Amino acid sequence: TDNPGSLDVTITGIEFIKWTNAAATGNWNIATDINWKTATGLADTTHSLVIKGAASGTGSAAVFIGANFRRKTTSGVAVHRFGYSGKCLASAFRWGNPSDVGSSATKDQQLASCTSLLGIDLAVLMFDVNDTSDGYTTYGFTPTTLQASIQTVVDKLVAASTDVLLVTGPIKDPTSVTSPYTQAQYDAAYRAVAAATDRCALLDLTAMQNTYADSNADGFYQDYVHPKMQGHSTLARAVHGALVSI
Repeated sequence: TDNPGSLDVTITGIEFIKWTNAAATGNWNIATDINWKTATGLADTTHSLVIKGAASGTGSAAVFIGANFRRKTTSGVAVHRFGYSGKCLASAFRWGNPSDVGSSATKDQQLASCTSLLGIDLAVLMFDVNDTSDGYTTYGFTPTTLQASIQTVVDKLVAASTDVLLVTGPIKDPTSVTSPYTQAQYDAAYRAVAAATDRCALLDLTAMQNTYADSNADGFYQDYVHPKMQGHSTLARAVHGALVSI
């Protein structure tokens, strides 16, 4: 995550974010190295969001940008989707080397760094499926080290006055698991953190299924883990029920 030299973000010509530490190298510090601004008074029409970096930089860069567009309102729920495919908890929440989970090394965590800026009341975290593959083969996660990493992330979020809902499931085809540990063993790490931490709850989506084979025979899946529309609808109802009850 070397500094690419500069970063400017504008919304319809209004400067929104400007990278201010062009001489620095290494990890970016969201709290001190970037100016955050609120663009108000925009017309209710189409706007242009422009993200501009330097023509050349000192190395590769991981850029994390959140934008919240809303009409004037005094109520309702704003949802920010931070997820992206194929990642596990370490790669999604760590700057620099994600294998430092559970260590004393200080590393900014992307979502945790933005909670106060975006006013996030509840963070919903779902990573267990990828823990059984990339989490082990790329980062060497065991259930023990995974639990330490989850606890670090949850503690950071709770300290920022953000409640946390951990979500596990759905059941993954056991034949596609590349880790020597089972999905249930990884899920137990999430369950332990939720049980031990105030303002943190667990929604176990695997509990609503019997086996992968049974669900697949019922038309739940399109492949080894990704649901079809029927599966998505079933999971969505479960997540909605959990959110309403919080």
